[in-house]
Amino acid sequence: MDTAFRCDVAVSYLCEDVLTAARLMDQLRCRVGAPVFDAAETDVGARHDATAAALRSEARVVVVLDQHPWGETPATRCDRALIEERVARDGAGFLVVVMLDPSRRRPDWASEGVACVALSADGEAEMDAIVSAVRRAGGVVPSGPSPEAATVTARGDAELPEPARHTLAMLNAAHREVGRVIDGIVEGAAELRACFPEVEVGVRRTPERCVVQAGPVALSASWLSPSPATDGGGTLLVLEWEGTVTLHGEPMHGRHRATVVREHAFRLDALTFLWSVDEAPRCTYATRDLISLCLRRVRWQLDTRQPATRRPAGTEAP
Repeated sequence: MDTAFRCDVAVSYLCEDVLTAARLMDQLRCRVGAPVFDAAETDVGARHDATAAALRSEARVVVVLDQHPWGETPATRCDRALIEERVARDGAGFLVVVMLDPSRRRPDWASEGVACVALSADGEAEMDAIVSAVRRAGGVVPSGPSPEAATVTARGDAELPEPARHTLAMLNAAHREVGRVIDGIVEGAAELRACFPEVEVGVRRTPERCVVQAGPVALSASWLSPSPATDGGGTLLVLEWEGTVTLHGEPMHGRHRATVVREHAFRLDALTFLWSVDEAPRCTYATRDLISLCLRRVRWQLDTRQPATRRPAGTEAP
């Protein structure tokens, strides 16, 4: 019955995607009639049960913000199990998957009946898909022109730096923010060593570049600085590798080259100090969430590989 639904939409996402989820939920509140469930607004002690209830039956529509490794982390693994259980029981009409990774198409776990849409530059494609699903499920969608989406706030970051006042200040601020990212990735290598004691973890860094080599896989982060004539904050190129990566000037080991398995370009807004995905500008990260996402990528690669597959390879990272 329609009265069984306590909210129109519930959203499942990796904790690093909190800003992207917040922006999406702010827009949805302007487009649907019933509440949008946000686990972050629930008391910590009741958060798990409330989220489970929303995904299982209380939300008219469930939205997944999908990228690796959604469905593989402890929290999202529970979400995925509940969603798959509901699909088996009720069909896939309640589910909309918004793909945050521009290089990814349909997730492996999503059947052909699941609505999948890529995160768009203006947000309209995913909004239309979600609102249409709400309407099909009996939700009341307000008529008339869509109100402007509310400006997303930086949930998860208590404070954001003051905006830079001119180009030189922007460049200096950008360099400081890049330093924070690289420092955070380097410091996170200690956690990788604790989680994977059987894997040799090594770190190499320069002021604007770092490589974390974890057994058979690696992650590199390289800062592509803007020219002083531009007003942008520059781009951080994050590459996931199979094999052993070498920096410029280091000796090559063997004849095999390391292979890039995934590429991410994060553009820094020097006014807000938020990072967006180059090909999906509405996918937004605070610096600490970007650090966490990079380290999670390494852990996910290690979790899905056998140590025996390590290749004695080498190539230069950009």
